[in-house]
Amino acid sequence: MIVDATFGDERLRGAFLDGIGDRRALSALECFVPVRLREHWASARTAQSARGSDASPAVAARLAAEHRGWDELPEEMILTVRPGAGAGFVADQVADWLDTRSVGGSTPGP
Repeated sequence: MIVDATFGDERLRGAFLDGIGDRRALSALECFVPVRLREHWASARTAQSARGSDASPAVAARLAAEHRGWDELPEEMILTVRPGAGAGFVADQVADWLDTRSVGGSTPGP
Protein backbone atom coordinates (compact mmCIF):
# COMPACT_ATOMS: atom_id res chain seq x y z
CA MET A 1 0.00 0.00 0.00
CA ILE A 2 1.26 3.47 -0.83
CA VAL A 3 0.12 6.44 1.21
CA ASP A 4 0.94 10.07 0.54
CA ALA A 5 1.95 12.99 2.75
CA THR A 6 -1.52 13.33 4.25
CA PHE A 7 -0.64 10.27 6.33
CA GLY A 8 1.16 12.68 8.63
CA ASP A 9 -2.27 13.34 10.16
CA GLU A 10 -2.57 11.17 13.26
CA ARG A 11 -6.35 10.86 12.81
CA LEU A 12 -5.93 9.37 9.33
CA ARG A 13 -3.22 7.01 10.61
CA GLY A 14 -5.47 6.01 13.50
CA ALA A 15 -8.30 5.13 11.14
CA PHE A 16 -5.90 3.16 8.95
CA LEU A 17 -4.42 1.29 11.92
CA ASP A 18 -7.88 0.53 13.32
CA GLY A 19 -8.88 -0.89 9.94
CA ILE A 20 -5.75 -2.98 9.53
CA GLY A 21 -6.24 -4.85 12.79
CA ASP A 22 -3.09 -6.88 13.52
CA ARG A 23 -0.16 -4.48 13.25
CA ARG A 24 2.59 -7.08 13.64
CA ALA A 25 3.08 -7.49 9.89
CA LEU A 26 3.01 -3.75 9.22
CA SER A 27 6.14 -2.07 7.90
CA ALA A 28 6.01 1.70 7.69
CA LEU A 29 8.20 3.80 5.43
CA GLU A 30 8.66 7.41 6.33
CA CYS A 31 10.11 9.68 3.67
CA PHE A 32 12.35 12.47 4.91
CA VAL A 33 12.92 15.35 2.51
CA PRO A 34 14.79 18.46 3.67
CA VAL A 35 12.66 21.62 3.62
CA ARG A 36 14.55 23.39 0.82
CA LEU A 37 14.40 20.32 -1.44
CA ARG A 38 10.69 19.85 -0.72
CA GLU A 39 10.08 23.53 -1.56
CA HIS A 40 12.09 23.20 -4.77
CA TRP A 41 10.19 20.11 -5.91
CA ALA A 42 6.82 21.71 -5.17
CA SER A 43 7.76 24.94 -6.97
CA ALA A 44 9.08 23.09 -10.02
CA ARG A 45 6.07 20.77 -10.28
CA THR A 46 3.79 21.23 -13.27
CA ALA A 47 0.60 19.39 -14.16
CA GLN A 48 2.57 17.32 -16.66
CA SER A 49 5.39 16.43 -14.26
CA ALA A 50 3.32 15.87 -11.11
CA ARG A 51 3.42 12.04 -11.31
CA GLY A 52 0.59 11.75 -8.84
CA SER A 53 1.20 14.79 -6.65
CA ASP A 54 -0.73 18.02 -7.01
CA ALA A 55 0.75 19.70 -3.94
CA SER A 56 1.62 23.32 -4.50
CA PRO A 57 4.39 24.90 -2.41
CA ALA A 58 1.74 26.14 0.04
CA VAL A 59 0.16 22.68 0.36
CA ALA A 60 3.56 21.02 0.77
CA ALA A 61 4.48 23.51 3.51
CA ARG A 62 1.15 22.99 5.32
CA LEU A 63 1.45 19.19 5.20
CA ALA A 64 5.02 19.36 6.50
CA ALA A 65 4.00 21.69 9.35
CA GLU A 66 1.13 19.39 10.33
CA HIS A 67 3.08 16.14 10.02
CA ARG A 68 3.40 14.06 13.16
CA GLY A 69 5.60 10.98 13.34
CA TRP A 70 4.48 7.40 13.79
CA ASP A 71 4.03 7.47 17.56
CA GLU A 72 1.58 4.57 17.23
CA LEU A 73 4.25 2.09 16.13
CA PRO A 74 7.48 0.85 17.70
CA GLU A 75 10.64 2.27 16.12
CA GLU A 76 11.69 -1.07 14.59
CA MET A 77 8.56 -1.08 12.41
CA ILE A 78 9.51 2.23 10.73
CA LEU A 79 12.17 2.88 8.12
CA THR A 80 13.01 6.47 7.28
CA VAL A 81 14.22 6.92 3.71
CA ARG A 82 15.77 9.91 1.97
CA PRO A 83 14.60 10.11 -1.64
CA GLY A 84 17.48 12.38 -2.63
CA ALA A 85 19.74 9.34 -2.31
CA GLY A 86 18.44 8.01 -5.63
CA ALA A 87 15.68 5.55 -6.44
CA GLY A 88 17.98 2.53 -6.77
CA PHE A 89 19.62 3.12 -3.40
CA VAL A 90 16.29 3.67 -1.67
CA ALA A 91 14.78 0.54 -3.29
CA ASP A 92 17.77 -1.54 -2.12
CA GLN A 93 17.54 -0.05 1.37
CA VAL A 94 13.82 -0.87 1.62
CA ALA A 95 14.32 -4.40 0.23
CA ASP A 96 17.12 -5.13 2.70
CA TRP A 97 15.04 -3.78 5.59
CA LEU A 98 11.98 -5.83 4.63
CA ASP A 99 14.11 -8.97 4.20
CA THR A 100 15.64 -8.44 7.63
CA ARG A 101 12.22 -7.87 9.21
CA SER A 102 10.82 -11.00 7.59
CA VAL A 103 13.39 -13.19 9.36
CA GLY A 104 12.98 -11.39 12.68
CA GLY A 105 16.30 -9.56 12.63
CA SER A 106 17.09 -6.10 13.81
CA THR A 107 16.61 -3.10 11.61
CA PRO A 108 19.69 -2.35 9.47
CA GLY A 109 21.03 1.18 9.58
CA PRO A 110 20.76 3.67 6.74
